[in-house]
Amino acid sequence: MKLISVNIGKAGTVQRKLYKEKTGIFKIPTNKSVEIGRSGLEGDVIMSKKHHGGVDQAVYIYGDTDYDWW
Repeated sequence: MKLISVNIGKAGTVQRKLYKEKTGIFKIPTNKSVEIGRSGLEGDVIMSKKHHGGVDQAVYIYGDTDYDWW
């Protein structure tokens, strides 16, 4: 497997039907080295810590078959 990019994101807002919601979904590639900590990648925001991040979900790795599915 070849590493193509490491993506991190800042907090953003999306408009839902009746409300706005803060999100960290908008990730962009970084050209800097980032440390992987127990909570995720250095410099990456995680808005919903109940469902994302933490020791079991700190880093996601997608392969070609994952992108095909999405």
